[in-house]
Amino acid sequence: MPHSHSPPATAAMTANLSRYRAALRPHHNAFNQTDGHSTNRYQYNRLAAAEGEGYVDYADFGRLSLARGDYILRRPRSITTPSGRQHYGITIPLRGDYRLDIPVLNREHAIRAPLLGLRKGRLDDITIHLPANSRISLIALEFGPELTAGCHGHIAAFYRSPQQAAVHIDRLPAPLHHHAARLLALPPVADPVALIRLESAALALLAALLDAPPPNPTIAAALAILHDEYREPPTIRQLARRVGSNECTLKRTFKAHTGSTIAAYIRAYRLHIALDLLADGADADSVSAQIGYESPAYFRRLFASHYGYKP
Repeated sequence: MPHSHSPPATAAMTANLSRYRAALRPHHNAFNQTDGHSTNRYQYNRLAAAEGEGYVDYADFGRLSLARGDYILRRPRSITTPSGRQHYGITIPLRGDYRLDIPVLNREHAIRAPLLGLRKGRLDDITIHLPANSRISLIALEFGPELTAGCHGHIAAFYRSPQQAAVHIDRLPAPLHHHAARLLALPPVADPVALIRLESAALALLAALLDAPPPNPTIAAALAILHDEYREPPTIRQLARRVGSNECTLKRTFKAHTGSTIAAYIRAYRLHIALDLLADGADADSVSAQIGYESPAYFRRLFASHYGYKP
């Protein structure tokens, strides 16, 4: 997809950035704007030390906007986004959980990884309720209907449905988790090339989401079991029996849908949980026990091999 840098995109950007700034204005004591990184298309805010640690940022590319956050709050906060233009949106939590309150639909949703929050239409004010002392890592994409043209995935089908305003909770396809994590890990924008790099990564993630095939019911059931029982996961034979499949078919289908073997997926999921626990202040020995590894030394080797540094 080509990058959009036309004057109309700049005009739309102004409204979007104004909406973002209005949402943070009541929390100006917590989120400090860092002018060295902020431009007319991008804003970066660090959390004040007394309020927590981490950052939020916002980039507007015209037909697509991106919000990112990776932080720990010292006290709960509720942030309301003022109503704006009709839009499509996808919220992707990578760590932590929070509540989303949508008064116009009289609905409230609890969202945590690996769920997705899909929304469409004019939803007026939306409030996100954030907990204290828990690491929150998330990405939010907003885009116009033109970006769904030609996309045939089940997420794209939600946006083509006749409902004018709606919210749907879906599941992040397993192969896209690392894709989203890479987007979150990109550094703050310091120059035009970095902004282009951020836009490219956001567009690539959106395209992958909109083209993602519908989840396989057997694999969805297997993933739900593995996510619930990762400390003591079932054997492949036990897992196959519980989801109504045979071992060979399950292994083949699981690899096709997740890009990973069952054993490698469990290991990566455990280490993802470990990263959250470590970020919350737990020590490596207790984390090892909490995620199901009896040997802290073995856990440390796995962690270092997976992430490239010691826990």
